[in-house]
Amino acid sequence: MVSLRGHYRGVRKRPWGRYAAEIRHPWKKIGVWLDTFETLEEAALAYDGAVRSLGVSKAKTNFPTTPIIFTAAATGSLWISTSPLTVVGL
Repeated sequence: MVSLRGHYRGVRKRPWGRYAAEIRHPWKKIGVWLDTFETLEEAALAYDGAVRSLGVSKAKTNFPTTPIIFTAAATGSLWISTSPLTVVGL
């Protein structure tokens, strides 16, 4: 999860304000450039997606993999997400 300083694993801020996401490949021992993003959270989600796609079961991620339930205050709609990348409306 996120540290108290507001940093995410695999993300760093570029001097011009965008956020870079990168990951170390666990078997090849090389750095893999993911992309630059406008927000810190977008970059953290890219890192998490890359970690999960590698199939590393014990890898540390920035966001939980357990279902998260969101409720839209204005409409009362219920949303369930199994990862930060997919949200399904009910």
